[in-house]
Amino acid sequence: MNDIDNAKLHSAIAILRSLVDTRSAPPSAPGEQGRADFVNIARAYRASVEQREKALKNFPPLNPGWRILLELFLSNAETTDIAVSDISLYTNIALTTSLRYLSLLEDGGYIRREPCEMDKRRHFLRLTDNGREVMESFLESLWGEMHQILPTNEPASGDRPGIHQT
Repeated sequence: MNDIDNAKLHSAIAILRSLVDTRSAPPSAPGEQGRADFVNIARAYRASVEQREKALKNFPPLNPGWRILLELFLSNAETTDIAVSDISLYTNIALTTSLRYLSLLEDGGYIRREPCEMDKRRHFLRLTDNGREVMESFLESLWGEMHQILPTNEPASGDRPGIHQT
């Protein structure tokens, strides 16, 4: 097994461990279980990305656009504001690359910039409804892929995040 295969294996294990650990966590508020599940999956995915960044220092583990969307999805859930000038700190992506991808994401209708009320020179980044839907769809797909390799004592396939059967 080469270093890349080893890094992929460790990333998959990290995702699985994070998903199993967070699945028993209570929802953040009554009636928001689906949203809490998406946030837990996103956190596990971010941990996996960060492990890959450490293992393969010279290779970005994720497209910069996806990395930005992931951080904005989590910042919304954690009620944290991320300014345009700070996005590279959150994503570990060079500022020039971040700015280029911010323009692409904004042009695509996935994010928007909102001026800071206290300092009009600063702008905060927000996911649009379209950006949030894309991330939730991705996270649900990721959950489905991970669920296929979880032990059989886990919930049935219908118990996916964001999908509730009454």
